[in-house]
Amino acid sequence: MELQTCIRTRRSVRQFTDEPVSHAALEQVIALAAWAPSWKNT
Repeated sequence: MELQTCIRTRRSVRQFTDEPVSHAALEQVIALAAWAPSWKNT
């Protein structure tokens, strides 16, 4: 997919379920978030 197509067709999904999220999945998301760029790399 090209960047321009990705940006133009991007959609936010705000439809959630009551299904619980595993502790392992939360840990993985938090660990990956540490690698995401942020303002002033903080």
